[in-house]
Amino acid sequence: MRLYCLVTKYHEHAEEAYRVSYAIYEGNPAWPALPIGHIRRAYSVEVDDGHAEWIAFDRQSRPFSGETPEAALEAFADRPSWQLFHRLEPL
Repeated sequence: MRLYCLVTKYHEHAEEAYRVSYAIYEGNPAWPALPIGHIRRAYSVEVDDGHAEWIAFDRQSRPFSGETPEAALEAFADRPSWQLFHRLEPL
């Protein structure tokens, strides 16, 4: 699977450092992009719990963290395509 794009989301009521998060989309030319998670800076409570500076969540809200955004996104690099499994379900 490859990541298609990150879409910026602005959270008006969050603290200044946490106002921006990014939606993660899976990409393939054969079908439309599908949201598969989001990434943002880790809150201080999450850092105290052992997460790194950036934290990414998949569609099941499982956290994956890294010191850089790229490191946090590595968790999505070798995962099977969710869209492929979704299309195999009966209609």
